[in-house]
Amino acid sequence: MKYSERLVDKIVRLIEQDSYTITEICRTLKLTTKTFYEWKKTRSDFRRAIEEAEDRRDESLATLVRHSLRDQLEGYIEVTERITYEDDGWGGEKIKNRVVTKRKRAPGAHVMKLVLDRQDKKREKQKETEQTSRPFVLKFPKDADVEASTQMVNKFLDKVTTPQPHEIRQQDNGETDDDDRYTTVIL
Repeated sequence: MKYSERLVDKIVRLIEQDSYTITEICRTLKLTTKTFYEWKKTRSDFRRAIEEAEDRRDESLATLVRHSLRDQLEGYIEVTERITYEDDGWGGEKIKNRVVTKRKRAPGAHVMKLVLDRQDKKREKQKETEQTSRPFVLKFPKDADVEASTQMVNKFLDKVTTPQPHEIRQQDNGETDDDDRYTTVIL
């Protein structure tokens, strides 16, 4: 089969639907899998279109999973209906009894645990990020040698943390220090 944009669009649509394997897509479009993978290897526009289709498919699947997890987390109502028939006297049936039962099903414990674990991991990661992004502020007496003091602190920090250069700057953003006896240095 000859390469064309129309054929690429059909392949992309079938991949996004996530109903077919590559072999099934090729069989449906009367294309050999060898040709498909050869086009994927040699034609960058085809490869890009396939990758984008796979990304869209994966994103829609992830959305579906998130919705399903939310439904499981909220619990659901199970409705069962039981109908009893009896002879109506003419050879037919009529409804004798109809029972509709509604049960509230609790959310799955494994889903709740999964969500809580994920939330804990997010909080820990956020906490680590906050701790590493906060500046280290020191206040030195005005009569102290600021440069010598910051070098001493840098040596200490290098031994305690992973070695990385620390930026030294004096506070000069218009803020006034509470006490005029100190110089504020931000590392």
